[in-house]
Amino acid sequence: MESIVELDTGKRLMFSCVSAREVVVKHHSLTHVDYETDGDKNIVSLTFDNYTVSLGDVISVKLNGVKNKPFKVLYIKKSVRTDTYILYSTVLTKATRWIMPMIRIDNQTQTSMKYGSSFTNCYAGTKEEGYMDNFYLVYRFSGNVEYIKFEEELKNHPKFSSMVDLDRQHVMYIFNMNEEDKFNFKKFKNGEYSKFTDKYKKQILNFTINPVNTISSKIEDTITYGVLYKTDKQKKRIEDTIGQKLDSNLEYYSIPEENNEVYTGDIEIPKESIIEKSRDI
Repeated sequence: MESIVELDTGKRLMFSCVSAREVVVKHHSLTHVDYETDGDKNIVSLTFDNYTVSLGDVISVKLNGVKNKPFKVLYIKKSVRTDTYILYSTVLTKATRWIMPMIRIDNQTQTSMKYGSSFTNCYAGTKEEGYMDNFYLVYRFSGNVEYIKFEEELKNHPKFSSMVDLDRQHVMYIFNMNEEDKFNFKKFKNGEYSKFTDKYKKQILNFTINPVNTISSKIEDTITYGVLYKTDKQKKRIEDTIGQKLDSNLEYYSIPEENNEVYTGDIEIPKESIIEKSRDI
């Protein structure tokens, strides 16, 4: 799913959608690249020769096999590759890792929930209400048969409450929490991941890790397992990051900040803001 921009200098930019929330931009090694940053050194504007992408821009890309789909740029990051940058429409919440698995009642997994394609983000409330005893899954809507079938499965889920069309591109599906979910949600809000119920810990692992393709020792090496069961490996990861010893009485993952976990509306794309900046292959 690639789109090409022809620069006036004769070189090309290649835009590749990794998912509904992430676009990789690859440029020629001789392209002149410049960028502007804010006070926190975050990239706010990126220029390739004569082509500029800035935060808030809506570009046209090929997404989920469909041409000329609008993509709103809200974050720009430099990739580890020298010729690549990444554009994001959102940054995944901590709720995506720790709350979204509440959707699993049978055999739901990240794969079955279209994590790598249509899924946009998971929220644990709204900016108007703050944290709430619901979880909110936002997807990039597609009218194809596969997505319509997926949507029907969501609507038939026992925890499903309602759905909201956020704009012409995104749909929010709202799910209720049961009593056990509410208990674990309270632990989440306090950053007490190791105090989730044992049942929910296994639910998280089964949702995020495919046990069929992953041996037990590898599961125990993951960050998710390390946080839930406070492994020495996860403790060392943090110590290497912060450059000091970590008190073993603390949790091995940072506490969520409410304003980063609730829906704010920033991903929405008003019809009048859609500007076609790229053309498809």
